[in-house]
Amino acid sequence: MEFREIVDELQKNIQQIKRQRKLQRLRRFLKFFLIGFLIGRDSDKRMAELTARNDSLTKSFGERIKKREHTIEEQVEEIIHSGTYLTYNKKERSLKAIVSFEEDLSYCDKNDVLERG
Repeated sequence: MEFREIVDELQKNIQQIKRQRKLQRLRRFLKFFLIGFLIGRDSDKRMAELTARNDSLTKSFGERIKKREHTIEEQVEEIIHSGTYLTYNKKERSLKAIVSFEEDLSYCDKNDVLERG
């Protein structure tokens, strides 16, 4: 699963959790009128599933970011300590990895994923 797919799924799950919370509030209110028990019977179960999925996605997302960051740091250290000029292929590969990582981080920042934790 790519970074952008994870971010999009996280946002979708957050919206669904908000919708489930609204449904729970409505259900609590309507219980007074004896019709609340019909609405959102599986709401708690669905919220637990969404929360668990968000936790696993967030963990996976964090691990992927750390792994890519570590890989890029290793490439930079290798370049620094190599003592030779870079070949064109190595330069392109390193630059492509850095640009791709930067694009993914800016996408996450644009979608406020980095601020949520």
